[in-house]
Amino acid sequence: MKTLNGLLVAAMLLPPATAFSGTIYNNTVLSGPATGLTGSDRTIQIDDVLVPSSRDPSHLPLAITSITLDLSAVPGQSGRFSIYLFPVKSDGTPAPNPVLLDTALVTFTSPFQLVTFGNGSGTLFTVAPDFTAQPGFGLFYIGLEASSIPAADWLWANGPDANLPTAFLDNITAGQIFLNTSPGPPFPPNVSFYMKIDGAPVPEPASIVLLGTAMFMLSVLRYRLPH
Repeated sequence: MKTLNGLLVAAMLLPPATAFSGTIYNNTVLSGPATGLTGSDRTIQIDDVLVPSSRDPSHLPLAITSITLDLSAVPGQSGRFSIYLFPVKSDGTPAPNPVLLDTALVTFTSPFQLVTFGNGSGTLFTVAPDFTAQPGFGLFYIGLEASSIPAADWLWANGPDANLPTAFLDNITAGQIFLNTSPGPPFPPNVSFYMKIDGAPVPEPASIVLLGTAMFMLSVLRYRLPH
C-alpha cells in the first residue's frame, strides 16, 4: 500500500503547467471606443497577448482552443472575419507575414456580438510565447481582418489582464505595419481590443511518460493487491 501511495504522489508531482487549463488571457473590460476593420486598403488590426507567467510557469508552448472577440456591425449584415498569428520580432513588435489561423462567417443579430474562433476543446493552434520581451509575461500577437461587409468594428477593452498600451495595424496594401496609439482624451490611454483566449500549456514529453507510467503501475498494483 505504501508503494501505491508513493506512485499516487509521483503522479501528482507533475509540473504545475501540465495541470493548468482554462482562460490564459482575459482582456474583456470594455473601455468605450472601437476601431474600424474595413476601408479602402486591406488591413489587419493587431493586438498583443500577454500571458502571465503564473499561467505558464514552465514557459511551455500553448495549445489554444478558442479566441473570443467583441465586434460591432449593423444588424442583418454579414461578413467574413479572419484571425492571424503574428511572429514576435527581437524588439517585441509584431513581424510581417502572419499565419492565418481561422475564418468565420458572421451574421450580426445585434449591434454588438461576441464572435468565437475554435470550439474550446480541440486545439485551434499552438504558439510558443516570447518570455523575453516583457518580464513576467509570455508575448504573442493576434490579428483580425474583416471582409465582405460594409463596415465592422473591434471593441476596445482594458483588463482585467495586463496589456501593452499600443496596438498595431498591418496595412497589407502598403506593405507596412504601423504603430497604433491612443489619440489622447477623451480616448482611453491604452489601445487594446476585447479578447478572451482559452487554452493550456502543452505537456513536456517527460511529464507525459511519467504520468503514463504511474497510471500503468497503479493499474497493475490495484489488480495484484488483495481486496
